[in-house]
Amino acid sequence: MLRPTSSYTIFMQQVGRGLRLCEGKTKLRILDFVGNYKGAELRCNFLTGETRKGGKQLLPTDEQFILPENCTSNFDFQLIDNLTEKRNLTEKKFLRNILIEEYKKIKEDLGKVPSLLDVYTYSEEKIYTYIKEFGSWDNFLLEAGDLEEYKKLYKISSQDFLKYLEQTRMTKLYKLALFLSLFKGKVKQRVTAKEIGLSFKEFYSDKNNALELTNKKHEGYKNWEAIKFFDIIAEDYPIKHTTGEVEGAKFFKYDKKNKIYSLDNSLYAEIKEDEKLHKDILERIELKRRGYLNKKFNIKL
Repeated sequence: MLRPTSSYTIFMQQVGRGLRLCEGKTKLRILDFVGNYKGAELRCNFLTGETRKGGKQLLPTDEQFILPENCTSNFDFQLIDNLTEKRNLTEKKFLRNILIEEYKKIKEDLGKVPSLLDVYTYSEEKIYTYIKEFGSWDNFLLEAGDLEEYKKLYKISSQDFLKYLEQTRMTKLYKLALFLSLFKGKVKQRVTAKEIGLSFKEFYSDKNNALELTNKKHEGYKNWEAIKFFDIIAEDYPIKHTTGEVEGAKFFKYDKKNKIYSLDNSLYAEIKEDEKLHKDILERIELKRRGYLNKKFNIKL
């Protein structure tokens, strides 16, 4: 095989020349020397007869790569690696196009640029697919051509903080109640144990949020004073897991002696002067809350 082609018909005509019957002929060996060209990724599909438009690109290592009886094939390991890389890139590009088209559909339906929560609510694709695929929600907006100018002015620390909020891991909602002690209402740089406790008490007055308070240590939480929320929940888990040597520690500090939880100075200064950044932070906190309640309790907000 010396002629490049991405046409299944032409490919089979080429192979067919060697398949012509002849007395004494029992085998045919095909040597393909033009594997490294556009359309080479279709070879495995062609050999198996799998030619559906939009079908998954097959690899020689796939279980679905099944040749007709008495036929075998040998692929150089380097070629298999190249085909694997090409398939990964193709699938990635395909997924990205799907997400952008879905976003455009929502934009057209709403008649405005969709917010993060709009896409969470209306998209058929999970919002975290957008975030994972593009690295962040703002990266997606940039790719889609809808990143607002003011967001392009955010400092690196603020961009990193928004990504942290989008991607932070949670087994409970505790982190969100802690973050809201800093960001709900007027942004604060430092909060006391009592202020944190009050934030938790208010947060868990919501019946949906309170569904997770099922451990024995949560008994009677409705009658707790604010400081008890701090002592039993806040200091034990969310503060410990957002300060020190853990993920996100560069954004928060904790003075254990005085029980003061604080936000990084430069980050606080930027958020304080930028209402839109503050709004973006609150939107991501709410996104995490809705996503958790949906996944954990099948509650759609």
